[in-house]
Amino acid sequence: LYASVTMKSTFKIIRKFCRTSHLRACYEISSSKRFFSGSNIPPDLKESIEKLRKLRQNLGEISIDRSELFRGVDDVSFNPHPSKPTPNSLTKDIAARIKISGPITIAEFMQQALQHPEHGYYSAENDKIGEKGDFITSPEVSQIFGEMIAVWFVASWQACGSPKNFSIVEAGPGKGTLMSDVLHSLNSFPDFFKCLKNIHLIETSPSLRKLQASRLKANISDTNNEGVQHGKYDEKIDLIWHRSLITVPENIFSLTVAHELLDALPIHLFEYKEGKWRERLVDVDESPEGFHFKQILSPSETPAVRALLLPIQRSEGNEISRPLPSEGETMEVSPMSIALVQEVAKRIQKSGGCALFIDYGEDHPQGNTLRAYKRHKEVNMFENPGDSDITADVDFAALRRCVGAMENVKYFGPIVQGLFLQNMGALKRAEILIDQPHVSDDEAELICDGLMRLMEPSQMGSKYKVFAVMESNQKSAAGFPIESNTKSQ
Repeated sequence: LYASVTMKSTFKIIRKFCRTSHLRACYEISSSKRFFSGSNIPPDLKESIEKLRKLRQNLGEISIDRSELFRGVDDVSFNPHPSKPTPNSLTKDIAARIKISGPITIAEFMQQALQHPEHGYYSAENDKIGEKGDFITSPEVSQIFGEMIAVWFVASWQACGSPKNFSIVEAGPGKGTLMSDVLHSLNSFPDFFKCLKNIHLIETSPSLRKLQASRLKANISDTNNEGVQHGKYDEKIDLIWHRSLITVPENIFSLTVAHELLDALPIHLFEYKEGKWRERLVDVDESPEGFHFKQILSPSETPAVRALLLPIQRSEGNEISRPLPSEGETMEVSPMSIALVQEVAKRIQKSGGCALFIDYGEDHPQGNTLRAYKRHKEVNMFENPGDSDITADVDFAALRRCVGAMENVKYFGPIVQGLFLQNMGALKRAEILIDQPHVSDDEAELICDGLMRLMEPSQMGSKYKVFAVMESNQKSAAGFPIESNTKSQ
């Protein structure tokens, strides 16, 4: 279909050229039979093809000088201002792409800055997570966080009838701390553990895969053509690493967790200007001020505006109708986050399971929350792309709309992380840890401080939200209050 559409467009251009008196051929038509054959060829195209074939016979070989259309990255002229810092390799690469094809979306910039196979943030070997890294996550703060996720897994598994074979899936495992704490806690639930068939870890970064394997004390195999690697946990349970959810088996009951993953997925950023939505794009900045890139506003609607914003405006769900946006108002949309949650929900529809998404964000669309961090300090995302973490708050309302429109699944929440941990018994667990005879006063203080950091509204307890997707026959979900247990809110 793509080839057919491309050829149709090409022939339209050629027909336009054929109307001029100075056609100096630029196209090889000899392969047209491979693209167009049979009775499904539009009559106008048949006529055009026949004319072009006759033209070729009259003129001989039809060819175009295309050497300037496919210049390599190294041939593109990027002229950074001498007053600015020397651009790094990724800056040069992105700038060359922009020079070739024009300004790119913020989603494309994020994808390159975070996931570029050589120079992306998650491709580097340096430590990213923890006090010595660029950001810290809840599992790094306290082991109690992972223990409560383990309890949620067991409670959800039991609520679904304790299936005899199931998988655990973690999307974005970080350093492997969460899964390590979860599996250590699950040793206290032998009935659960003996039914666990395998564990799937979705991770694109080779360096993080090594950290995860080390944390889980597992040897890791070489990567196959699909980016899959294998290992063993405790010499008994299969560990399988994947680049995406696509290669994770979907014909088995699965317990899924994604912690601080959605915030790192690319977003499109829009601005309301002169009565219409426009998209903010990234362009090269060769001026003496700022960095090597800058944000600009698209002159008209982009495909992302039509695909992502207009359907929301036309929807007639249970959402509270919003007033017309004001001049300069901004909005973020993360299609990859919605697609991931939707795919997980589809798997629950098909084979059963439960999923837990934990991230920072709000239960409504937000303005511009895009930011970058280096050594726990906010920096400009255009300063040395690939050297800092780029993130944006999650729009949980979009996730609710997504799941709420599907059959045989339901959502719970979102609720704040502090309430979820309290409902799961985190405070009681802290008391048990502190009361152990070998725990010193200093260690007890660290346990309390870590848990308070996770639960206090002024720290991580309110900003972080917890969102669950379950089978539609589940009337409740562990950790969620009764009033949040509805399909649509």
